[in-house]
Amino acid sequence: MVRFLHTSDWQMGMKAAQMGPKARAVRETRYDTISKISELARRQRVDFIVLAGDVFDDQDADDAVVRRVTDVLNGIDPIPVYVLPGNHDPMGPGSIWARASWRTRIGANVCLLDGPNEVCVNEEVALYPCPLRQKRTARDPTAWIPPRVPNDNRIRIGVAHGGLDVLGTSVNFPIPANRPELSGLDYLALGDWHGLRIQGRCFYPGTPEPTAFDEHDPGNVLIAEVSEASATPSVRPERVGILQWHAEDPQVSDQSDVGALERRLKSLGPSSSLVLRLHPRLNTAARDVQETLAGLRLELEQTTFFLDWPEESLQAPTVLETSLPLGLIAEADAVLESKNDGSSAAPSPEVVSEARTILRQFVREAQG
Repeated sequence: MVRFLHTSDWQMGMKAAQMGPKARAVRETRYDTISKISELARRQRVDFIVLAGDVFDDQDADDAVVRRVTDVLNGIDPIPVYVLPGNHDPMGPGSIWARASWRTRIGANVCLLDGPNEVCVNEEVALYPCPLRQKRTARDPTAWIPPRVPNDNRIRIGVAHGGLDVLGTSVNFPIPANRPELSGLDYLALGDWHGLRIQGRCFYPGTPEPTAFDEHDPGNVLIAEVSEASATPSVRPERVGILQWHAEDPQVSDQSDVGALERRLKSLGPSSSLVLRLHPRLNTAARDVQETLAGLRLELEQTTFFLDWPEESLQAPTVLETSLPLGLIAEADAVLESKNDGSSAAPSPEVVSEARTILRQFVREAQG
């Protein structure tokens, strides 16, 4: 039996430019997360770790980043760590793997999977690495893996970085989802897809820390066990991510909508770990709703790790955004507009604005 930790897509040195002044803090968080992975590997008593590509976000990562990563990997000793070059940090001329900051500092427990060759972990386990040598290609990196020969009773683990052909999009480094069956693999350890995904014997742990708002279930590593050749792997996700990224553009028409938004955000976890992108669509001119929404924004601004919420979204919608059809509706709007004459008997401008906004809401809904 073998028990190992499968991780990928650390993206160390990620610029995180969209975070503005918080970019550095985002990068620092990733070091805390990979240290958690090291601690988890020890607690779980794994036989080894597979890091399936994109350790670094790009080949221009600073040497200080490389040195800090090597320190974490060396600190996992005596647990072996098998590192695969991905499309962000491929092998080749000028690669990050050729730098002195990597070559002269990396410990004996770390093995760079730099060629398409069988790697014997021990008498019972063999790895079949598929290192990348360029950023993009339409070639299958796993095509070289030979089929299992008769009487080979070892546990065979493929290690690759690319997109399964069942993902439904145009993928870089396409990999057939039946590669385990074609090549007699018990487990195919994959990187490149940033969310947790399991497809038969093909496994993506996803990035351990989110890198974008549209990633599905990032923040995990996988603890995998294979009892013997051809046995179904036992796989358990373990959450290691620290930050929670969340984005939405909620419709806000009344106080209940603001309350629902607040409850959704609280369900995500501690505010201090939230990276939020909120662009509410305010469909009312009611002053109390605007004030409650502004209060929520102020609270989040003070408590969250990062908040992207444009202040202009707190303004009441412009009533002239929707044109009205001629007839009774247009006449009713004209009457409402005439109420803004400044006289003491006229309703407040907020009430008139809300009434005209509601009128246009009905029109938009009727128009589909």
